[in-house]
Amino acid sequence: HVYRPISHPKHTIDCELKKKAEGRKARDDKDKVMEMLYAAFEKHQYYNIKDLQKITKQPIMHLKEILKEVCDYNVKNPHKNMWELKPE
Repeated sequence: HVYRPISHPKHTIDCELKKKAEGRKARDDKDKVMEMLYAAFEKHQYYNIKDLQKITKQPIMHLKEILKEVCDYNVKNPHKNMWELKPE
């Protein structure tokens, strides 16, 4: 028997099908996104961008625009690369 490599492994196909099922992420109203962010920050003080994107289901660029207004981005340890709400 001669085994040939397959060009599209099963896990690749599964991943592509999942992406197509989710579709493109639509930008929600800014106020609606901010409500979701405030609700999330009531549970935890710090979040990374990936977690916030999963919570809000928004495109990263749209989310970052909103985060820059209401949150601080930490560049130093112990909470490096995490977002937290600005002190009011």
